[in-house]
Formats: sequence, structure tokens, C-alpha cells
Amino acid sequence: MGRNRHTESFATGLRKGFDGLSGLVQTVFAADVLSGHWFVFLNRRRDRVKILTWDHDGLSIFYKRVLPRSIAGPGLINELLISKFGDHLPLYR
Repeated sequence: MGRNRHTESFATGLRKGFDGLSGLVQTVFAADVLSGHWFVFLNRRRDRVKILTWDHDGLSIFYKRVLPRSIAGPGLINELLISKFGDHLPLYR
């Protein structure tokens, strides 16, 4: 089963936890949080990334703070997903 990645186009307060991010998935993406897809959230400065996904037996949140003067763009997000979390949650390739 392949996994889709959904990236929010506006800034999110990353103080949200499982319940807050799950609510955003349902309202913003109109998606089921239990689908196994990856839901990617960025803060306003785009120097922090949170990924919410369902992993077989529960929700997982992965959190990354980007180095100073770096901006989390599509290339960084792809690299983060594949290199850091690829072993834990296989992406479709």
C-alpha cells in the first residue's frame, strides 16, 4: 500500500499534539487520519516540520527543527521523509 503525503499550505502552530493535528487533518485536508498517509505541517518561519501519520497500531508524530537560516521547502521535506523516517514508515517509490 502506497502512502501519500499531504502538506498544509499555510502555517500551523506546532504546539498542537495528536488531537489538534488530527482535527486539522479532518478539517483542512478532509482526510481520514487513520489512512496511513503522511500529513506534513510547517510553522510560519518554515524552520520546523511536524509529520502526523498512522503507523499500524497508533498515531505517530515526527518533529524536526531545521538548522538556522534554512527554510523547509519541498526538497528538504522530501529528504527528511526519505532519509530520516524511511526506515520506520516505508514510502511508495
